[in-house]
Amino acid sequence: IQESADMRKGKVSLSCSPTIAESRLARVLAAFESEYPGIEVSVRELASAPMFDTVRKREVDFGVGPQIDTSEFQFEPLMDDPFYALVPKRFLTTDKNTISLSALTNMPLLVLNQATAMRGMLEDVMKEKRFRFTSRYEFTQAQTLISMASTGLGAAILPAVALPKKIDTSVYALKIVNPSMTRRVAIVTVRGQSLSPASLRLVELLKQLLPLAADQKIPRNMLSHRYPSRRSAHG
Repeated sequence: IQESADMRKGKVSLSCSPTIAESRLARVLAAFESEYPGIEVSVRELASAPMFDTVRKREVDFGVGPQIDTSEFQFEPLMDDPFYALVPKRFLTTDKNTISLSALTNMPLLVLNQATAMRGMLEDVMKEKRFRFTSRYEFTQAQTLISMASTGLGAAILPAVALPKKIDTSVYALKIVNPSMTRRVAIVTVRGQSLSPASLRLVELLKQLLPLAADQKIPRNMLSHRYPSRRSAHG
């Protein structure tokens, strides 16, 4: 009975990586609102470091962002997100769909700032491989990197979810290999934390819908057998 009441009204708060928020979160929230219109959802769009901080301080119910190597948090994987480079054609001519990390070190690079886990991953791999790279500019938002790469300022390193649906004709979108680089996107909670019924429902929707490509249709039966309708949720 209490769970049904919690699903009629309530609040859920989360913090989310900007690249996930701008590319995948909207239809998850739309599906949740359709099923549970009485629940208020609050979203904070934050880079990795402040996102983890909001989870640590219990300012949000959970986070959605990259999984990192730490025992402080509990991670529930949602999807793997490979790294790509948007390379201006003035730097390279190729008929391949991949590029090695060593080849990228010969170009000016456009990267996300140090508040992002992705930047830390890139620097760790560069250090391990003893590569040096020139970071010509760094930014907070992936969309800014895309714009800068399109004008030829450098090669932008981005997660796959941040790639535009239509790639500008002035750049190549190339998957980074040798080594391949991938971040794991996960639900982030403090270890031992219990989520409310409403938060758990949203987490289940995130598991179902977040891995689907932005232009991929949601199967009609995907929600019906997993999530109670408003009528059944209300008892």
